[in-house]
Amino acid sequence: MESQKTVRKHRRLKHKWLYAVVSMTVVPFLILVGIELGLRSAGVGYPTSYFIKNKKNNIYLSNQRYGWRFFPPQLARHPFLNSIPAEKPEGTYRIFVLGGSAAKGEPDYSFNFARILEQMLYHHYPNRKFEIINTAMVAINSHVVHEITKDSAKLKPDLFIVYLGNNEVVGPFGAGTIFQSFSPNLAMIRASLWVKSLKIGQLLDSLVQNLLSKEQKNRVWRGMEMFLENRVPLNDPRLEKVYTHFERNLDDIIDTGCDSGAKVIVCTVATNLKDNAPFASMHRQDLSEAQRVDWEGYYKAGTELEAEGRYAEAADRYLQAGQIDDHYADLHFRLARCYMQLNRYEEAQEYYIKARDRDALRFRADTQINRIIRESALHRENDGVYLVDAERSFEENQRASSDIPGEELFYEHVHMNFFGNYLLAESVFSQVRAILPEDFRSPTSGGILLLSQDRYASLLAFTMWDLNKILGRVLERITRPPFTNQIDHDMLKKKILERMTQLKNFLTPKVLDLVQQVYERALEKRPDDWILHNNFAEFHRERGEYDKSIAHWQIVLNTVPNFADVNNNLGALLVYEGKYNEAIDYFLKSLGINPYLVEAHINLGVVLKKTEKKDEAIKHFSEALRLSPDNETARRHLENYALIKNP
Repeated sequence: MESQKTVRKHRRLKHKWLYAVVSMTVVPFLILVGIELGLRSAGVGYPTSYFIKNKKNNIYLSNQRYGWRFFPPQLARHPFLNSIPAEKPEGTYRIFVLGGSAAKGEPDYSFNFARILEQMLYHHYPNRKFEIINTAMVAINSHVVHEITKDSAKLKPDLFIVYLGNNEVVGPFGAGTIFQSFSPNLAMIRASLWVKSLKIGQLLDSLVQNLLSKEQKNRVWRGMEMFLENRVPLNDPRLEKVYTHFERNLDDIIDTGCDSGAKVIVCTVATNLKDNAPFASMHRQDLSEAQRVDWEGYYKAGTELEAEGRYAEAADRYLQAGQIDDHYADLHFRLARCYMQLNRYEEAQEYYIKARDRDALRFRADTQINRIIRESALHRENDGVYLVDAERSFEENQRASSDIPGEELFYEHVHMNFFGNYLLAESVFSQVRAILPEDFRSPTSGGILLLSQDRYASLLAFTMWDLNKILGRVLERITRPPFTNQIDHDMLKKKILERMTQLKNFLTPKVLDLVQQVYERALEKRPDDWILHNNFAEFHRERGEYDKSIAHWQIVLNTVPNFADVNNNLGALLVYEGKYNEAIDYFLKSLGINPYLVEAHINLGVVLKKTEKKDEAIKHFSEALRLSPDNETARRHLENYALIKNP
């Protein structure tokens, strides 16, 4: 009898314990699931997959809000615009390109290495179908690319090409980032990204953003200038964590690609060594005052001797300074320049590399990053992993002065000019050709020799008009910090201005007629190339041929309807034609894609003003000024409404 009471007592305790466990775990879990489902049904938050299915056209488009999970929304950069058939066409070889701004093709994605590679493949294999899907984004690093790879792996890839490494320190979760706090724990980083893939996580993040100071909430994108205070010296202990995270992320990117059944090409990263001085230099932290005085004496003497053309003596002074403190990046850059003048090229290259690796504003992949990339592919060809040593290809290229990459290949620090992109495409093509399926590699299915650089330029309609446009963007970029802090800034700016002056004189109306013919021939061969149509629309707009611009931009939107800038451009041209209601529709579409597009807010404000909708116009002018406090156009419109005073 007593034992039965004991048994019943144990059962009651067991049931209470189970009830407590259920109450503390299952019930909260179900509540959270219910909240998550409720938020999803209410349309709260934003999609976090890189690709979004457009059911109407049965295609996948790149999610233009993808960056919101990694950056504050007002600072988020946008993915390359892609339009992919939801069902992979039979016989198609699908290639995904992964990386940051250099892979995207800054300062003009029209001429990135992936587009040149695509032309090479079409030329060699005219009877085969290739899809090259460029998933690169500005300012991202391996933490973001790891997530992009997982989404891309679901779309039946055949090959991944990874060109990644410049933003490891300054990108999300890096030691020099501005987007959030540096995190030394990779598991915590990945957990936080998973949480923000949930609507609950996005809601919490939004609440946190609202609690931030006004200055933080109103931050605007200012490019590399934003990172000026986030210097990371050579001996910063956080760098080791950055390298560890990069190695782990890169391994996981490769494994994800291989697990999907695709092959993976990883590329080392080429950087401008010879014609891009360090952005910031720092002394070693334990330098005493007496040592600093001695160092500065040697350094000053070196600069004076270098200015006089006495390079051997200047190099001696720089070496003496280096014996006291060799952390200062500019010291190594100056020493390299002296060795170049003395035709001691191997030593020059050594010190150019040291200058890059000691740059305290770390916007370039360094020696350690490229070492990790090389080791990631070591002895893995049996797994379908291959290395393209782009850094070495650039060094060995004959156009790079004395095997040291510089302005022959780059616009500035890492972004390649057309020849640099051509060289990278050529290096990647050699490896792609070797690993294509056997029927692709049949001698009867492709050509033998690559076309010339000029021929590919013609196929992509890269003209002197385009170059002038690109140089204008480069000039705008380098006239802001940190470029203005470089010791060779004045020389770089002078060269660009001289080149732009030459192009301006060259681009006469007759030459522009020839440019138009280049575009027309390119479109005859590639009538479905929306990038050609987009550039041609810009060309016609510049010539005042708005009807032709509208026609080409409408073709663009048929392929990539989520192109915020083109919706805005179309609206602006329709305003000129007096079609205000149509223009408003395009501006609203633009802001629905990118609510932080300042130009669209201003343009919408203008047309609302014209249609006497004062309150709505003021709302959009005010938002434009909030997003861009230096915007004089938005300020002037508000001044006209007497809402702000002219200072």
